[in-house]
Amino acid sequence: MASDRLASDGPIDEPASLFATFRFAAVISWRDFRALYRWYTYVGGWLVRVLAQAAFLASVGLLVGSESVAHRIAIGAACASAATGALLAIPLATMERALGTAAVLVVSPAGLVPSMLGRAVDRLVDGGVMSTTALVAVFAYLPEVQLLRPSSLLLPVFAVAMAYSSTCLAMTLAGAALLWPDARNLISSTLTVPLTLLSGAVLPHEPTGRLALVSHLLPLGNGIRGCRELALGHAAGALLPLLGELLVGSAWLVAAIGSLRVAQSWATRRAGLV
Repeated sequence: MASDRLASDGPIDEPASLFATFRFAAVISWRDFRALYRWYTYVGGWLVRVLAQAAFLASVGLLVGSESVAHRIAIGAACASAATGALLAIPLATMERALGTAAVLVVSPAGLVPSMLGRAVDRLVDGGVMSTTALVAVFAYLPEVQLLRPSSLLLPVFAVAMAYSSTCLAMTLAGAALLWPDARNLISSTLTVPLTLLSGAVLPHEPTGRLALVSHLLPLGNGIRGCRELALGHAAGALLPLLGELLVGSAWLVAAIGSLRVAQSWATRRAGLV
């Protein structure tokens, strides 16, 4: 029976086999992350950059003479930092082409999808850690927000949820970046500002009309609303936005799977990704 399975030319579609491939790729992503950073370079470099970015954006509110706007933007900027690391999944996905392993993944029994999604796990963790750190710093700094209360325990949950949805969005676009690797940095860099604006992270007021609908469908939007509810101590009011953020992330996960399958199909027909 085992030999028949090994001799089969069909792709592996058993959930256990696909999950094993995903898990192995996730381990590789963690090793790549450890090779890229040391604790002192991560804390003293990457995290400081994120906190400085949140402080800079919050200063915009102070320039217009409104502390409430500054505090609102500070929370939004801390949430948006979840996408900073997550969107790096787009250029990092094209490293498989540079290393010459993308074509091997395409023709492998498990296919391209579980490997690519597994390699993006470190981006999810990175985004969650950065957003959690920024949110805790903002909550500890703002005078009207109490960090030490039960509702603040949800901050890491929101951070991971926003990193999850942002990573799934990045992997959706990674399918295009795999086919056109020269556009990888252009895609990831030009996405940051529109995502930050359309999600309402740095807007002085809550988005309305069509912009409100867009913010509900994009990553970060629901999570930002939930974190602002937590800042007011409304843990119950933050649960619905948390659920919305997870649903948005799951929708983008489905889109990412479809995008990577299109990239694999295109590569198979045209002998690409080499």
